Amino acid sequence: MPSNFALLRIADRLPWRIARGVRHLFPPTHGHCSVVSTDPAIVAIPEDFYDEPGLWQPFFDAIAKTKVHFICLVLADIEGYDWDYKKHLSRVLNEHKRRYPNHHFTFLANDSAQEQIFAGVGASSVFVSHNALVDENLFTIREGCVKKHDAIYNAVMMPYKRHVLASKIGSLAVVTYFKPGHEEYFGEIKSALQHATWLNFPTRAPVKSDGYRPIPKNEIPLYLNEAKVGLCLSEREGAMFASIEYLLCGLPIVSTPSSGGRDVFFEPDYAQIVEPTPDAVQRGVTDMLERKIPADHIRQQTLRKISEHRGRIIELVIEIYQKQGMRIERQEAHSRLFSHPLYQVSELHQIAAAL
Repeated sequence: MPSNFALLRIADRLPWRIARGVRHLFPPTHGHCSVVSTDPAIVAIPEDFYDEPGLWQPFFDAIAKTKVHFICLVLADIEGYDWDYKKHLSRVLNEHKRRYPNHHFTFLANDSAQEQIFAGVGASSVFVSHNALVDENLFTIREGCVKKHDAIYNAVMMPYKRHVLASKIGSLAVVTYFKPGHEEYFGEIKSALQHATWLNFPTRAPVKSDGYRPIPKNEIPLYLNEAKVGLCLSEREGAMFASIEYLLCGLPIVSTPSSGGRDVFFEPDYAQIVEPTPDAVQRGVTDMLERKIPADHIRQQTLRKISEHRGRIIELVIEIYQKQGMRIERQEAHSRLFSHPLYQVSELHQIAAAL
């Protein structure tokens, strides 16, 4: 077992004034990771764990002798990668099997294209979109909200989000957050969308140095409920959490063609896919406004689809139990999967200690 993992476990049992010195010398590593079950051991981790071997290898080493079933969430459009992802994934899985024969992986595919990729390398997969894991009790319809904006775009300030495609929507709200290295892009977009209501800023104008604040997740549903249409404008990304959040809040969607799986939850009557031009996006919003689709219809149809996906991951957990000669009731499997976020930042030495 790596010495830093052992020391961190000791520090966890010490008073904080003593433990903080150990944690300063050996900072704990964090990963998106969640324990579904300890007996049998079932753990949710990201599909791209192999991109950070320095982070994940000590974790795998610490549980090398433990029989663990990893459920891997796919957060990218792996079908859109321009390198040979299949060969790379095959090498990763074969090497992991050689080093850790007690570990097994099942990938949650966001769409049929991803299912085919995993099948092509002999990897186990289940068609479960990560959008089905969103908290439907947080993202919901709020009665009495005044509709202030024709459309809203909730997207990170990065070029792949193609904010400029919303430039011809007159009544537009923007929710965003920043990552380093994209200041030039922000400059371009705040000029192109200077007419929009930028909800992260107290003046509702995009002056990054003057009062910008990330909007807490629990406030996002309020802003969504104040809009009439949700926008999805990227060409390539994962299944896009914002897309399902729009739908659960009863918003119809205008989307451009995309890979990654967000369209799995779309239905033609409340999700329109348009060409990636500002004119087409604007026309799509106008069309959706004219349809006057009941918000509850959108939400109920979305919940029905979510239930189908959740049913498949519940069946996966039941099957894992059965293969170990154990039994779990369907309601308990549901509770283990959805009583807390399945994909959350956790200290890896604590996850390893729980197994």
